[in-house]
Amino acid sequence: MRSRGAEKIFLCDNSRDAIKIINQNIEKTKTKDKITLLNMDYKKALEELINSLTKDMKEAAKNQEFEKAAVIRDQIASIEEIMEKQQCLTIKQLAVTGNDLIAAGMKPGKEIGEICSA
Repeated sequence: MRSRGAEKIFLCDNSRDAIKIINQNIEKTKTKDKITLLNMDYKKALEELINSLTKDMKEAAKNQEFEKAAVIRDQIASIEEIMEKQQCLTIKQLAVTGNDLIAAGMKPGKEIGEICSA
């Protein structure tokens, strides 16, 4: 799958209907290895990620792995900046097009139209 720079994508939603549709589209586009779908609000997901990374950073520093701790610190800062600027995108804002799906390896046809209209 060719993306716009992302190696891994995390999608968050707390609507059962939305999650069902997203899962169907993940299956159709065969992108399950690139996408993690979280059943929660994105702010809560980012807060949990920060908590987890903070523990990892402290553990790395405790083990005198200072370079690793610095990388994690920078990751935390990036996430906090995203939260401050509210840079997370909604599914509608992502505006995936048929061309994006073709670039991801899907064959042109009716199925692409169905995915884009979901």
